[in-house]
Amino acid sequence: MKSDLDIKKLEKLVKRNKVKIFFKSLYYSLSNFWHFRKEIWNFRTWDYRYNLNLFSRSIELTADALEKYGNEVEEMRQKRVNSMRLFVWYVQNMDNAVELAEKELGPMKRRPYEDWFEKHEDGNFLYKPDEDPHNKDVFKRADEIEEEIFDKMWKVIIGSGKEDGSGIKGWWD
Repeated sequence: MKSDLDIKKLEKLVKRNKVKIFFKSLYYSLSNFWHFRKEIWNFRTWDYRYNLNLFSRSIELTADALEKYGNEVEEMRQKRVNSMRLFVWYVQNMDNAVELAEKELGPMKRRPYEDWFEKHEDGNFLYKPDEDPHNKDVFKRADEIEEEIFDKMWKVIIGSGKEDGSGIKGWWD
């Protein structure tokens, strides 16, 4: 008799616990959707940049949480947070390589829209490459900057093996 009552109480507790777990999971799901709303709204399947934006946003949220609630020694925690923020900066600035190159080499010479295309014999318009030497240099430097950012970004994730805060395996509290 007593064991039947104990089993019923236990079943009741399990059901109550499942309900609590469900609502807690629902809360976190809605919270995550809110945190990632911009990235989810803009996500497309055809380009790796959208995946990087999602990843970058998750790293940014982790950095905010570590900075605010972290329990480890302040100096090391700040190194990790700085590495995370550096990664986020790299992701956000990958598309700004031309602007960064223009800051180094000077602004590109803009050409009118009409000069971008030339009419082909069959009536189609074909893109006419920019022949200006300065603009070519800016685009070449922009390609180099993009490669540098990409390499540095993954070095932050992989880590240097030193106690500099880099390396995603150490980004937890």
